[in-house]
Amino acid sequence: MNDELEQLAERSKRGDREAFSQIVRLLQQQIFRYCYPMIGNKQDAEDAVQEVFVRAYEKLHLYRENGSFTAWMYKIAHNVSINMIHRRRRLRGLLARFTSEYSVSQQPEASTDETLALLSELSAFERSLVILKVIHDKSYNEISVILGGSPAYLRKKYERAKAKLQRNHGEFYMKERVSYES
Repeated sequence: MNDELEQLAERSKRGDREAFSQIVRLLQQQIFRYCYPMIGNKQDAEDAVQEVFVRAYEKLHLYRENGSFTAWMYKIAHNVSINMIHRRRRLRGLLARFTSEYSVSQQPEASTDETLALLSELSAFERSLVILKVIHDKSYNEISVILGGSPAYLRKKYERAKAKLQRNHGEFYMKERVSYES
């Protein structure tokens, strides 16, 4: 699939819109499965996926063939997810200030998905690392291309995130693969 994506990326760079449509079809679910647990909200994750592909299309001329196209797409997804998380925090801060000033009770959105609840306890970086390692089964070398940092550093950060979850939830053990409905 990587060779096919590389060929489609090259065709897209030359203006072939159908090639980019094929990229979207091939990667849309993977990118969603990355964004959803990062963001923790299905609608926001769907918006993020759209934004990822818009940015990729706009910046396709910057992609260099000597890298992995999939890793490049995950890097964009990571940046979009982090930006969305930051925007949401700023919005929550404004809402909290508004609700305290006007005494309006605001209940936080309840999540029934235990996995998303567990992931929300991690920092955005730790969450991204766990999602890439556990859900997408990426190697530390692949993750280093997406998130930056050495594979050894990422391995240590992953182990710490895993230990944090085990500490907070007793018998919790990271599953090697988790599936999400899209």
